[in-house]
Amino acid sequence: MTVHAITPADPDYPLSLKKMKRPPGLLYYLGASPKTLAERPCIAIIGTRRVSPYGQQVAQQFAHKLAEQGVVVVSGLAYGIDAIAHAAALDADGLTIAVLPSPVTQPYPADNSKLAERILEGGGSLVSEYESGPTYPSRFIARNRIVSGLADAILIVEGAEGSGTIHTAVSARKQQRPVLCIPGPITSPVSFIPNQLIATGQAKAVTTVDDVMKVLGARSTTKPKRVYRAKDPTEQKVLDLIKHGNASIDNLIEQGGFTIAHLNQVLSRLEQAGQIQYVHGLGWAIVHA
Repeated sequence: MTVHAITPADPDYPLSLKKMKRPPGLLYYLGASPKTLAERPCIAIIGTRRVSPYGQQVAQQFAHKLAEQGVVVVSGLAYGIDAIAHAAALDADGLTIAVLPSPVTQPYPADNSKLAERILEGGGSLVSEYESGPTYPSRFIARNRIVSGLADAILIVEGAEGSGTIHTAVSARKQQRPVLCIPGPITSPVSFIPNQLIATGQAKAVTTVDDVMKVLGARSTTKPKRVYRAKDPTEQKVLDLIKHGNASIDNLIEQGGFTIAHLNQVLSRLEQAGQIQYVHGLGWAIVHA
């Protein structure tokens, strides 16, 4: 998969990041265009790495239900709330963006590399402003401004006093993004940040997915069609040939250099995946959303 590098001058650069006072001068991404994904309603779901059972349940519930309604979930691929939010969105066949403090080819933490692969396979995106180099602590704070910058609002599930979660809340307020918080038990240390932000009027308390959708303006409740990722180069070649009008078996064999047996296997897989259909008298055609 190709790593794309874009600057604010490129048409594929996310508009929401262009509006930042100091947008990332260079942005790298793998997978779907973050600009395209960010044109949909986006919610950044963030919180502690040391998540409680309550926080895990809430993060899963909100991420899953929001993704079902077409909202793109943005987070940082970290342990805890971040990873839970990404996974729940994928479980709902939704889309998610992971903003990394490391190069997109070296997801951090390494233990979440399989989750990063799932994000790409599900039509999502890995984003970073770093081409190379080690993951310095300062990169975590810098990453947070991109997480909030790509989102229409941020949702804090849990965060203990002194947690890095507060940096994302500060970035969101500077970027004039709504800060939403899940209230938590006053006896729980990881409920400190959301409860404090609510109490001081710096965040809005939300207790239902409908609360979040109202803040987002419910711009879309239609779940996007997931981007199909070809399983191998042969599948992609067949799809490309059909898109360019080579719809008959004879043309596909001639242009692609396939054997009839191999071609039939690939066509069968693509048809079962819902990517192509046979139109009598015309040949194979791409199935559009």
